[in-house]
Amino acid sequence: MYIIIGAVIIFLLLLYIMNSNQSEDKSAYIESTTHSYVDKDKQNLKKSNMAKSTNKEEGKKDNQVIYVDIKGAVRHPNVYKMNSSDRMIDILNKAQLLKNADTKQLNFSEKLIDQKLIYVPEKGETIAKQVQSQTQQTSGDGAKTPINLNSATEEQLMKVPGIGPSKAKEIIEFKNQKGSFNSIDDLKNIKGFGPKTFEKLKEYFTV
Repeated sequence: MYIIIGAVIIFLLLLYIMNSNQSEDKSAYIESTTHSYVDKDKQNLKKSNMAKSTNKEEGKKDNQVIYVDIKGAVRHPNVYKMNSSDRMIDILNKAQLLKNADTKQLNFSEKLIDQKLIYVPEKGETIAKQVQSQTQQTSGDGAKTPINLNSATEEQLMKVPGIGPSKAKEIIEFKNQKGSFNSIDDLKNIKGFGPKTFEKLKEYFTV
């Protein structure tokens, strides 16, 4: 009888010990899993904050304030405060084109740059006749006035010695593809502007 009671007690003790160990293992597993999820959440939050910070910095660079002057066949000619990420279409929407505006001579996707002068021609006239001349000119002392590569037309470019129709088109196409010239050194990336040609012509240009 005592043997049976002893065996039952030992069995119950063993069962209690086994249950205790299982509970501890479960608690340790739950705690470990919880810490793992918390650490992952912290890492994800940190990455998200870094990405937001980077996007904000990039947004600031892409949205610098610039001033653009628009004249010609528009209802509200003026100097407009724009963002550096804006395009020609954005300022045209503000200035409002007139019915007689010749939109074929405008590049609606052109990226705006600071201090840019935009002239909207009427149908039948050319920009080269009306835009304040940015071509090579001579002042009273014979000094040259450089052409702005970002606002010059093909006609204006062809007035530069050594620039024919093909080179003028290459310059315009490069500007339209890249958005703008960052410096006159960008001319070196255009076909036909080798080192010697660039040295001869660089004094005729500015950005």
